[in-house]
Amino acid sequence: MKQPHQQIPAVIPTVEPDEELLVVSFDGSARVKRGGGACSAIIWKLPEWTVVAAESKYLPDLTVNEAEY
Repeated sequence: MKQPHQQIPAVIPTVEPDEELLVVSFDGSARVKRGGGACSAIIWKLPEWTVVAAESKYLPDLTVNEAEY
């Protein structure tokens, strides 16, 4: 008989009022057959979630490693 999975309590991170932290998000996609693709990145400053920088680009030489799919 299978045993139930053990539940691990999640630790929710907090930001103290006197701390200044950065959060970075990145995403992108590439075309498999023709090459090229786009990517975007954004940087926020915590705790107020102010956008520090954001950029999107088209990269004509971007390729996909099809072996990963």
